[in-house]
Amino acid sequence: MDHSGRRAALTALLAVLLAFAGCTAALDGAGGGTDTPTTVPPSSGMPSGTPTATPGECVAVGPATVDPFREGVEPSERPEPPDEWNRSSVERYVVAFEAAYARNAALRVNTREASVIVGDVSVDRRDGTWIVDLTSRTNTWVQGRATGTATATVVHGDGARVPVTYRLTDRALYRVEGSPGGTLSGGPTRTPEQGRPVACFDN
Repeated sequence: MDHSGRRAALTALLAVLLAFAGCTAALDGAGGGTDTPTTVPPSSGMPSGTPTATPGECVAVGPATVDPFREGVEPSERPEPPDEWNRSSVERYVVAFEAAYARNAALRVNTREASVIVGDVSVDRRDGTWIVDLTSRTNTWVQGRATGTATATVVHGDGARVPVTYRLTDRALYRVEGSPGGTLSGGPTRTPEQGRPVACFDN
């Protein structure tokens, strides 16, 4: 093959390569080979299953309750609200509620016994809201760890007296807890909305 023939062959080969490259680029574009930016909606930052309250809705909160492995040591049932609210029924209900609430908060997996003493109860009614001030003391007995062949000991703890104020409306029961051994800061002047709703009532 002479010089002019080789030049013609090279020219033809170059044209074929350029055509092939163009087809490949077209296929890549059609197949989505290039990355397309994707907009990800921002996270709310709230774990799944977290109860949320809509305006006007009551969502009760409370301590996580542990069911100890020991037989006969089960979480306490919270009392049902009475059919009629008066000074006596309010006191009975709130005292029983605090006993169950505080005991359940103190339960651990290795709890052998837990008891709550509620005292210094006073009931008042202000602007249609029942106000119950009391002191709550939780005593616990917890199974200790055994070392070697020794028998595990039981650790007993006498809780401090904790001042608690409950506010009872026709809609919910609110709880405010003070410092152990102390008093609630301005207890009577607080409003129910400043406490934690621990029980909601269906009206």
